[in-house]
Amino acid sequence: MRAVAARDSKDPSGPVLTFGAGEWRTFLAEVKRGAYDA
Repeated sequence: MRAVAARDSKDPSGPVLTFGAGEWRTFLAEVKRGAYDA
């Protein structure tokens, strides 16, 4: 995986955010450890 592209599914013509593989792996690790729990 080189990059991950994400967008708001409620706005399909809106902007696309692109994350490098390292950024995405870091984000997933943070989600798994609960860094973004409300």
